[in-house]
Amino acid sequence: MLNYGQQDNDMLDNRNEKQTVYLEVESHICQWLERRQSLLVSFCEFSEFDESLPPSLENLTRLNEFCSELVDYISTGHFEMYEKLLKEAQLFGDEHVSLMSDIYPKITVTTEKFVALDAKFDGKQNLSMKDIKSALSEAGEILDQRLLLEDQLIQLFHKSHSLEVETLSNVMSA
Repeated sequence: MLNYGQQDNDMLDNRNEKQTVYLEVESHICQWLERRQSLLVSFCEFSEFDESLPPSLENLTRLNEFCSELVDYISTGHFEMYEKLLKEAQLFGDEHVSLMSDIYPKITVTTEKFVALDAKFDGKQNLSMKDIKSALSEAGEILDQRLLLEDQLIQLFHKSHSLEVETLSNVMSA
């Protein structure tokens, strides 16, 4: 015999869990995108450097800070955000969870390229501005690929749930 009261409680618990997870991930995404914006501003500041001038200690320090900021950003994505997005997608029963296995390896390639770029500049003081600008150009191309992939993940595994969460909120408040 089915216990309809228990089924209602289970459905309510599932709705609450979905809404809670969605809002937690939304908060993390907002913080992550703020870090992304800061990273992009730093990146754009480097485009103003005159490559004909020798790099100053200040520019090299800023480069190392940028590389650290970049590694922190990609680490957050690689070790925190993708897991949160996948967990949310599984909770919502997304049919396209398999796309994570298509997108994630591409993201891993960009992570490896960024780590190699960071290692290339780590603590070096004898770099020319031409070398720096060339590496930053390469970083810009990798970053462009990375951001497109991240935006796909956010859209597929998070934003696609906004309507369902809004509906759940309306049902629960009714």
